[in-house]
Amino acid sequence: MVFNNFGVPGSIYTTADLDVSGGRAVRLFCIHEIYGAGAVGSVLRNGTAAGDTAYVQLASSDSTGVTTSFSEGLLFPDGLFFDEGTSVTSAVMVLHFEN
Repeated sequence: MVFNNFGVPGSIYTTADLDVSGGRAVRLFCIHEIYGAGAVGSVLRNGTAAGDTAYVQLASSDSTGVTTSFSEGLLFPDGLFFDEGTSVTSAVMVLHFEN
């Protein structure tokens, strides 16, 4: 299930790998992930697919929630692909689409 709200800023909820911006430049301000057992974090990639350049490997924690913030916003010029970690059950991202 994916819920998109592309206001300024936008928010996205996902429970799976996701091409967040369809190749549009996007600035990510924070992400909150809920982890099950195993503690394998997600990868934030610049682009539209799982094979694209990894910008951030998110830290993880077994059976808890973790929020990662980027105060200036982290720019993904070629789009943002959320490569969900194997123990992530859901994630919420706050972002802004660049013009």
